[in-house]
Amino acid sequence: MAGDINRTFRGDSWGTFSLMVAHFLESLILPMVDVSVGLHTAGHSNDTVLSTDMHYLPDPAARRRTMDAAAAFGLPLNVVFGGVDEGGTLTSSVERRGIVSVGAELGGSRRVSVEGVRIARRGRINTLWHFGLT
Repeated sequence: MAGDINRTFRGDSWGTFSLMVAHFLESLILPMVDVSVGLHTAGHSNDTVLSTDMHYLPDPAARRRTMDAAAAFGLPLNVVFGGVDEGGTLTSSVERRGIVSVGAELGGSRRVSVEGVRIARRGRINTLWHFGLT
């Protein structure tokens, strides 16, 4: 059973498939990352409004960079979470490295619409432009 990779960071090179993938991303990929955009569908039992999301960051400069990236993604709503991450997610791993991390909720109940896919594509491109990475 694979499990939710997003909840298995920092990972384990000798663990389950999910733990091994998380370890690979944590140790080999994240050191090369400038910005992280997570695309989500609000889990298996929820529907959500199309929105970006981010953790509340105590550092004002980091918070501003992240809010600007969320705005660049292009959805009308940005949700700022505080105290909801147990520290084992991709977002937490990215933030520990000082990398901007923006999430986007694009559907619900493990599904996404064709429009959600279009929004994800446009949002990723917008975010890359925002950081000058295109």
